[in-house]
Amino acid sequence: MKKLLSFLLVACFSTTLLAQTIVSTEPSNRNMILEEFTGKGCQYCPDGHKRAQQLMDDYPGRVFAINVHQGSFAGGTPNYRTPYGDALATQAGMGLYNTGYPAGTVARQLFEGIPKMGSSHFLYERTRWSQCVTKGLDEPSCLNVAAEGILDWEARKLTLLVEVYYTGNAVNETNKLTVAMLQNEILGPQSGGSTWYPEMMEGTQYRHQHMLRDFITGQWGMDVTPTTEGSFWSHTFEYDIPVHFNNVYTALSNVDFLVYVAENEKTIISGARANITNINKCYRITPTSGGNGTISPSDPQFFLEGESAEYTFTPNPGFEVSGVYVDEKSVGLAGVTSYTFPPLEKDHTIRVMFKRSPVGITDITGVTIGVEPNPVTDKLYVTGIYDKLEIISVSGQVLATAHGKPSIDVNHLAKGIYFVKIQVNGQTSTFKVVK
Repeated sequence: MKKLLSFLLVACFSTTLLAQTIVSTEPSNRNMILEEFTGKGCQYCPDGHKRAQQLMDDYPGRVFAINVHQGSFAGGTPNYRTPYGDALATQAGMGLYNTGYPAGTVARQLFEGIPKMGSSHFLYERTRWSQCVTKGLDEPSCLNVAAEGILDWEARKLTLLVEVYYTGNAVNETNKLTVAMLQNEILGPQSGGSTWYPEMMEGTQYRHQHMLRDFITGQWGMDVTPTTEGSFWSHTFEYDIPVHFNNVYTALSNVDFLVYVAENEKTIISGARANITNINKCYRITPTSGGNGTISPSDPQFFLEGESAEYTFTPNPGFEVSGVYVDEKSVGLAGVTSYTFPPLEKDHTIRVMFKRSPVGITDITGVTIGVEPNPVTDKLYVTGIYDKLEIISVSGQVLATAHGKPSIDVNHLAKGIYFVKIQVNGQTSTFKVVK
């Protein structure tokens, strides 16, 4: 059954359990939390992302990266900022003499013998992160922390048990526990992505990872006490996950939860990734349509895992469906009036385009070749199967070329009039397009 979900952000806490069930009582070394200050407008930040990911790969289950979008490079749309980034950056000393992006904190502390960044309090440039991590991982921890939870996709509710056990004495009588929600695989713009981290590029979009979305426990966490050897602490959190943060969709398939304990607001002693069990999985389909017709349903819809979903297309009088695109890929359905998704296993988008009954060349399947939308803003879609496409300026200069691709990116072109020349089986047709 189709599900439309809307929720308020609520965090409520209740103390549970009197003895440890998931956390180890054996002494262990520290795990490292790397907070990287970054922004989509920062051209060198993808190199920081890559270095942080490499550290996570080198030390699985021991190093955890948090990408905090903050500062001038994080401005504009889409908005990946949080209410917490500026305070974290100020605490670390971002903005003081000789600091810049990307920069990071490792466990929010200084490491003896490793030069910090400029006049900051405990910021390190990206080439120093590995040294800090290696040194920190060799240090004994006075505590272990673990978390297990159930994420109900249909209700968008997380129930999370967190346990802390002290194998030694902490420095402070009260520690701070933070539960952070991160999100991976957010497609969006990123300066320098194709240069410094091309593996993360998907077309012209960058796959953002480990992005901080929320601190469930607030800016600096909640109190943990006592903090002496043999002490045990536990808490159960219930958290309703918003559908969006700053109009950026929260895909439940890509969320991650970290828990960590700090001496106060600084010096993160250790942390861990929560073990999450997902139930009642459901996925979102986001429909869009060009002018001269409609798609139904027209709003984003949620469907339970394994359900199919049908979308119908209604052209305006004198128009017809010229193309259907699922996840921005043509499914070659010109002239149809509906599309049915197979049993769902992930989120999808569906786009339908309309045009007047065209006159022109046809491809090998009999579909008339055309381009849309017109006017165009970012992507130009081609109906039918073609051999070669050229976008030509009014002065005759070839500005872009494609071979058989269902769409071509024109975002980089200036506003104006262009000619699109398409070749099919020795035939050529030219279209005038306005941007």
